[in-house]
Amino acid sequence: MQLHFRILHFKLGFTLVELLYVMIIISILAFIAVPFYCRSYRKP
Repeated sequence: MQLHFRILHFKLGFTLVELLYVMIIISILAFIAVPFYCRSYRKP
């Protein structure tokens, strides 16, 4: 029973490394997108 719970928990949850990868990707995309947004906002 305990082994089955561990397998089920592993499939439902995210590991810390996976969350770290997602945060890195989001921060890179934001780092690229923010200057474009600021430039387009300044133009009349």
